[in-house]
Amino acid sequence: MLHRAVDGGLSGTREARRSTLVQVHATVLASELRRRKVGSRSVTTALETVNRSTYILGELREAPTSLLVLAALSLTNGVSASGSRHGCDPHR
Repeated sequence: MLHRAVDGGLSGTREARRSTLVQVHATVLASELRRRKVGSRSVTTALETVNRSTYILGELREAPTSLLVLAALSLTNGVSASGSRHGCDPHR
């Protein structure tokens, strides 16, 4: 699920849309990485077990793949593909 953090709507200039923070849930991020055929299957599998979200700058489809991979790694920090945590704060 995508949520805009700032009321920017879809109108306005392209630059204004890029400066909008968009909240992206882990499962949506996993879907986008699969769509882009990013090689690390373990990361996308681990994302599907995480019930968290992160913010990216601008639209999901316009964000660089490298930024999405970094976002995925930050969401899966301490999570194995089986979904268990390794000594991490569960509220993180």
